[in-house]
Amino acid sequence: MVNMARAIAEMYYGPRRRIVSSRRYLRADRKYSLRICSNGTPGGGPPLHLQMRHKELFFVLEGEISFRLNGREIGRAACGTAFVQRGVPHCFKNCSHKRARVRILFTPRDIRGSFGYGKPTARAVHTKGVVLEGVFTPAPEARTIVKTSIFSGGPLPIVARFSVFAGLPDLPDNADGASPARLGVKIKSVDGDDFDIEANQHRDFITATFDEFAVFLRALGATKPDTPHPNPVEQFLATHPHAEAFLESLTYPVSYAEAKYFGINAVKFTNAAGRSVFVRYQFVPRAGEHYLTPEQRKAVLPHNVRGPPVDRQRF
Repeated sequence: MVNMARAIAEMYYGPRRRIVSSRRYLRADRKYSLRICSNGTPGGGPPLHLQMRHKELFFVLEGEISFRLNGREIGRAACGTAFVQRGVPHCFKNCSHKRARVRILFTPRDIRGSFGYGKPTARAVHTKGVVLEGVFTPAPEARTIVKTSIFSGGPLPIVARFSVFAGLPDLPDNADGASPARLGVKIKSVDGDDFDIEANQHRDFITATFDEFAVFLRALGATKPDTPHPNPVEQFLATHPHAEAFLESLTYPVSYAEAKYFGINAVKFTNAAGRSVFVRYQFVPRAGEHYLTPEQRKAVLPHNVRGPPVDRQRF
């Protein structure tokens, strides 16, 4: 089986080329580990393999990487990501003409428990949401900045999900932890190379790094109604003024269809002429932006926010 996997990888990549350097960072509590891989030679990359105990999240730091996931090829440039479930055969190679660097986050089965936040049987964040289906029709102008077939063909099906922030499935829509709301969109491609967009109902984000966000989630999990002051969240905010300003600026939309959403990541597009541009998505509501006042938030009954003074779907 190992020899067969190696042969398949060599058929796809040609003769294997080694990874020039790889540094691994393991948390003391062994909840997750982070590896930085650097490929100095074009075409370099590991052979086909799979992980039975861990999921993997790849984040391209530099160069261009081609991933082979369960027999399907996808390309990712700098700032691009790829996610691999447990048990999925995969490999990747440097398809740049220079060095490429990839950050790989390995997450074990109990990653949600590592934060002490949310419920073990639910999402760690954005637990409560509603899923919608629709159709995406690319604008003709899209072909001037990107050559991907998704943006140059006809209409394609999409799946979208609106959700409140916190990791609690029974959280009231008007609760403090419900903001910022989130919008996730998946454009379903004919060739299986789907295009995902993640956007928050806030232009900014509470922290600047993954590590800081993990610390914030642990602080949330450790803060209970009877926790003495200053509690872990208050201690975190005292040392992170940007996070405190972010929380003070949160808004609560009248409905999901009356809020603006900002892409979390920038996306690199390259057209047929080889010219590249970075794009950050914004979703602007046709009905305009409308947000609840503090008084309106208090007037809305928990879990029953379809009635006066606002019309918002319960899910």
